[in-house]
Amino acid sequence: MTEEIKTRIVNIIGDMTALTEKYSAATTEIINTDIDETLEDIILRRSGIIDEMGRYRSEIDDLCSDCTQQESDLVHRMIRGDRVPLGLSAELREIHKAAVKLNSARIAIADKEKQAAARVDARVKELRVQLENVNSDRKKTAGYTAAGSGFGGSGRSFDGRL
Repeated sequence: MTEEIKTRIVNIIGDMTALTEKYSAATTEIINTDIDETLEDIILRRSGIIDEMGRYRSEIDDLCSDCTQQESDLVHRMIRGDRVPLGLSAELREIHKAAVKLNSARIAIADKEKQAAARVDARVKELRVQLENVNSDRKKTAGYTAAGSGFGGSGRSFDGRL
């Protein structure tokens, strides 16, 4: 592995860590903000972050194609958070250090993801109850629009000449 490849991989992993932290901040927004107004924007922003991370991952794959198979396998294992053997070269130790930061950020997100999902699920249940109440109220008021109630039913008999 050349110094240039090692430096580029370390920089990319650092960028992925920064994106992971942005994703974490967006997840914190889901937990702390008014869901009805901002949820769609936050989800779109998080989706963009995921897409950008995918592009970085592809770039790492391309860089690893210029390394030995063993080095490539070790880099991929590091990024996934798998165990790696002791006695790594200096280049791989530096990559491992960056990968540990990335995986730490991913682990920190896991709890936030659970909190965000629980909050969104709770809001969905609230909205479902509200919708059921609206449907119940609609059934109660159906008599007001029935034929003979003075409202003319569904409105099809409305006289447009008035």
